[in-house]
Amino acid sequence: YQEQLMFAVMNLAGYTAPEADDLRKAVAKKQKEKLLKHREKFIQGATQRGIPRETASAIFDEWEEFARYGFNKAHAADYGKLAVQTAYLKAHYPVEYMTALLSVNQNDTDKVALYVADCRRMGIDVAPPDINASGYDFTIEDLPDGKAIIRFGLGAVKNVGHGPVDVILNARQNGGAFKDINDFAHRVDLRQVGKRALECLIRVGALDQFGSRPALLATLDRIISISAAHFRALEMGQMSLFGPGTGLHDSISLPKRVAEVSVREQLGWEKELIGLYVSDHPLSPVMNILNEIVTHFSGQLAEANPNEKVRVAGIIKHYRLHHTKAGKSMAFATLEDLQSEIELVIFPRLWSQVADQIETDKVALVEGRIDPGSSEAKLLVDSITFDIQDAAGLKDIPPISNIPLPKIGSVEPVEPTPDDSDNAVEDNISVEEVSEETGDPAQEGFLNPEHQLADDAYFMAPEREEDLFTLKQTEGKERADNTNSWNEGNDRDTPPEPELFPPDWELANAVVAAVADPLRAMELAEESQAVETQGKPEKPVQERKSRPENVAPRPDMAEALPISGLVEETILPPYIVPPTPATPDQAVHMITIILRPTGDKVRDNLRIRQIYGTLITFPGDDRFAFQVFEHGRGYLIEFPNFTTRLCPDLLNRLKAFVPPDQLRIEPITFL
Repeated sequence: YQEQLMFAVMNLAGYTAPEADDLRKAVAKKQKEKLLKHREKFIQGATQRGIPRETASAIFDEWEEFARYGFNKAHAADYGKLAVQTAYLKAHYPVEYMTALLSVNQNDTDKVALYVADCRRMGIDVAPPDINASGYDFTIEDLPDGKAIIRFGLGAVKNVGHGPVDVILNARQNGGAFKDINDFAHRVDLRQVGKRALECLIRVGALDQFGSRPALLATLDRIISISAAHFRALEMGQMSLFGPGTGLHDSISLPKRVAEVSVREQLGWEKELIGLYVSDHPLSPVMNILNEIVTHFSGQLAEANPNEKVRVAGIIKHYRLHHTKAGKSMAFATLEDLQSEIELVIFPRLWSQVADQIETDKVALVEGRIDPGSSEAKLLVDSITFDIQDAAGLKDIPPISNIPLPKIGSVEPVEPTPDDSDNAVEDNISVEEVSEETGDPAQEGFLNPEHQLADDAYFMAPEREEDLFTLKQTEGKERADNTNSWNEGNDRDTPPEPELFPPDWELANAVVAAVADPLRAMELAEESQAVETQGKPEKPVQERKSRPENVAPRPDMAEALPISGLVEETILPPYIVPPTPATPDQAVHMITIILRPTGDKVRDNLRIRQIYGTLITFPGDDRFAFQVFEHGRGYLIEFPNFTTRLCPDLLNRLKAFVPPDQLRIEPITFL
């Protein structure tokens, strides 16, 4: 339709091609100003060509009205036709269709893994790459029994490009299939293939018919050397050292004894180089059982509803430990099935039961619920089973509507005791307290209280244990009386904003604290105020003077703590050592930035990255931290190993990301 509109204005009003394209854009994007200009231009050009002004005006009005749905209709028709055509091809020509689909996406390992899993579901075998059978792309191979399979292409192997594959295919086309490794080395110039490409082909099993992968890898250098010497001699016109009639020439003998490589490790090579297991899969022995008891595979979790209970199975690819604020241990794990990977969140109560059983490369059956607060499918784990044979008799999981909801008020609030303080966060929070902050759990879908009450355990958890920032939850719990009226329609689970940070919102658990020197603190605050007034004549940043308090390192904190793999979380001392000693006339500040969710996680993450990048571009001795409010709780994220410099230029740049009332600056003195 858009091209037809362009031809029409060119014929009726004498538009040039660029002018017609500009009108097309204005109509498609509904740009009013451009449309008004083109309206007059079209009517004037049409009248000059003998078309009545009323007729030209009516034609333009009809075009403008038609564009409201006509362009969309064209796209809908095209995509609808393609959807029907591809569905027909997949239903009636499944092997041909899936082969073409794999060839088009062979460089995208995630899609290849998904499509190969779909092929296996449809009963189509996908054979591994073979030096005597594979082409560059995926191909269809007819077996003697009449069955058709899909053969992996050599081009789908990482680090193997068109050049090496073309050299191999040309040699195979001229002389037929390769008989053994000697025939392969003397017919293919491995100098053009390259050591890296040949090694990758060996690792994925493309040369398995010539010998075992460990043996071929052990003689890789000799294979390339003999091939290079052979083709170098041919180029120079030399004959064999022993003469053409002797039948003697350099040959390759594979070693009979080499270092053993487990099948699991060889499958790992396949996974690394082509994105999936091809020759075999660790789940193959139990796949018949899993098909009966698993409710979702990884590729289907995106279609599951939030908080829906699911059952998945796969291999524990890796896991990492994390400690909650209460000192409990939990874990984040990655489960891999036939299609892709699934992120698991294992809370402290369950982790204490399975910590001694979980291992990498171990098959596990997992039940849990879809995390409602995650953009990608993440599973909040309820149970983990490692004995798949015993799990064969599990019943199907009922739909979410049949699962009884917890009764509000049925749980009595429990006061934490000193001996059981670790359970206060996870276990001893009353339902009434949760209801006040988050609303009715039945309406919000919090079907498992443990998951909701342990949100703080994995919120913004560090991706690596060596991450340099610390995560602390503020102790301020008071709420304003106007909670329901504050920020209506936006994040009702976020606590109301305090008025100018009253004393009860002081960061008592912060890693950095002001020392007990009230006179010096007041002087530093006045100096900071003077600097900000000179550099920024507009509304100054609100500053709060720290209340005097006697802060001294506790004896038990001053002692060195032993480091171990799994230790209880220790309380850091109320001060940190500055990178450079502060001079008497040099004030060091803590810059705290208040962040609240906007509902768009992508934008929120980008905003945090931009703020962080702005802060670290100003080298200095000042500290900075993020105060994050989400899910009814406040979190203080500090960066003890990174610093910034408080200056008017920094404050002006932060204006683009943070309103003035969401920025707090406090003078601090290091002990």
